[in-house]
Amino acid sequence: MSIRTIEQESGPRAWSGKYPGSPSRFQLRHPRLPRDAVAVCDDDIDCIVGYQRVFGQIAYALDLQGQAARIWRLRGDEVFAGAGESRLVMGELWQPGVRARTRAGQWGYGALLEKDARAALRRRFAELGGTPLLLAPVAFERMEQPETFVPLHILRLAILTGRRTIRSEGLEFSTVIIVSDGNTTGQTHLMLTLQMNHAASVIRDFETKPIPSWMIDV
Repeated sequence: MSIRTIEQESGPRAWSGKYPGSPSRFQLRHPRLPRDAVAVCDDDIDCIVGYQRVFGQIAYALDLQGQAARIWRLRGDEVFAGAGESRLVMGELWQPGVRARTRAGQWGYGALLEKDARAALRRRFAELGGTPLLLAPVAFERMEQPETFVPLHILRLAILTGRRTIRSEGLEFSTVIIVSDGNTTGQTHLMLTLQMNHAASVIRDFETKPIPSWMIDV
């Protein structure tokens, strides 16, 4: 997939439709996130909303920008996920220590997050969408296709954390994202690139490209 020639911004719109695929497959790990922080999917909204980290007897709920949303001391009788678990899940029907499939069909393990931690992650996730962001027609069309869409919160994170390049026609942001398969056993690293206006308020276009394995810092 390649970025199309940037056209004039005629009728940019806010995205409010239903994604053509599961947004919980997408992840953008902030550079400040510890390597051992495990993604937490909110099964009620089908999105990764933060991360859980356990260090000794202290547990952390980290938001998508790697900042602590909640810190608490463990009781000592918790059931921990195995070292191979790449996705934890919270939601109305989920309990800590339970391994099952999410509503999107992906395997997950019940997160240790207490009620206040879950609420904090959901609040931080909602705050991420507080700034208006519009999509030009080309970008809007990509959002409607299963093969090319990228969830809006991932696009917002790319603007906040990606490498920024100033060009005569606008701004360019680039960063690495992770897209999991249906079983979360496989992951693909992609380079996400956004083309925006100078005010960073309109996404003119975006693209994803596979990254060679030797370029991935694991």
